[in-house]
Amino acid sequence: MNCQSLITLHDFTAENGGTGLVPYSQKKGRYPTADEFAAQHIQIEAPAGSLLLFTGLIWHASMPNNSQSDRTSVLGQYLPKFVKPMEDLSYSVAPEVMASASPDLRQLLGIDLRYPERLEEAGPGNAEGRQA
Repeated sequence: MNCQSLITLHDFTAENGGTGLVPYSQKKGRYPTADEFAAQHIQIEAPAGSLLLFTGLIWHASMPNNSQSDRTSVLGQYLPKFVKPMEDLSYSVAPEVMASASPDLRQLLGIDLRYPERLEEAGPGNAEGRQA
């Protein structure tokens, strides 16, 4: 119940640490050992502007950047709203950003998840159009 997206902002190569993944590993239903991942992974090579979509269950990781250039991307994670992300994104955000984070940012980071909630009571406008 997790779809990951990765949009490359720079070329992804083996040298600059393009994402590593193990094909078909989503069928294993468990985490890999470090040795398994090292032995079985392939690295994604893709030009800037590429979009990669994959299930979050596939074994994947960012790889070491051994070049002198940047390798950046935009990551997305799409989950049903009743599934809390497995990674605590707040650890990757500077404390001063967290201290001044808007309610929307806190929601996106999974800090103040409102779920589960009754959709009928979820917010303004939801009662409109409802049959009596």
